[in-house]
Amino acid sequence: AMSHYGISEEEYLARPECYPLPERGFGLGVAPPGKLELTYGDTLRITTGFEYRGPAHDITLYGSIGTKGWAGFDEIISAEAKYKTPDSPAAFAPATASVDIPITADIAPKPNYDIYAKIKEYPGVGMPQVDDVITISGIPPTFELLEETIYPYAYVYNGPHDGGTITFRSDPFTPANWIASRLAARVEDEVKKAGGRMLEMRVYTDKSPLLWADWRIEVISVPPKTTAGLGMSLGIVWWAVAILIALVIILIIVLTYAIKEIVGLFT
Repeated sequence: AMSHYGISEEEYLARPECYPLPERGFGLGVAPPGKLELTYGDTLRITTGFEYRGPAHDITLYGSIGTKGWAGFDEIISAEAKYKTPDSPAAFAPATASVDIPITADIAPKPNYDIYAKIKEYPGVGMPQVDDVITISGIPPTFELLEETIYPYAYVYNGPHDGGTITFRSDPFTPANWIASRLAARVEDEVKKAGGRMLEMRVYTDKSPLLWADWRIEVISVPPKTTAGLGMSLGIVWWAVAILIALVIILIIVLTYAIKEIVGLFT
């Protein structure tokens, strides 16, 4: 069999590869007129193009809005999305992937924000950026803390945790306090079913829009021993699946949602 840099042809063809611009085309482009104005509640979709060789598998496209400075890219809001690569073990195949970034109160209204994207599993392909392309306008929404829950396990647990923030919109007709009061117990039940444990949860809402209610839920949890299953198959982290299931159980209509993950050590 033919060898490639000391490995067999079979091993060579089984190795997944992504290539950046200009060699193989991982990059960002901005459609005319080259600038985009967004306001709170809008969603920015970043689409990248690249060429891939290897077996089909999941990769993670990460995108961010922020400002580029001398010390690097200062991320302000970001998001990520799963994408399954084409099955192309012998030749490079063109591919595109997209990630949606909701415009939230975490970013201030001003012009000339920058964007960038990266494939988390392939840092070597680079992080293409587009400068001075996003203008944020309008008044940032004001979130009110409705419910804060410190679960009993938080007082005895000391170890690794995960979690993050899920933001979503719901119909404006269901009373916000009614939703918040039922989430703590329902989410804990669903997290336990997934094999994890809840540590902390905070529920915020912005009721100022007329046609919907904006929500932000911050979660700190103990991950299950394996996170494979429903969350991975949907491309959504496991604790966010538990929250979405809890919302369905209490009959809340979720119009849109977005997720931001965190990991760390809980003490």
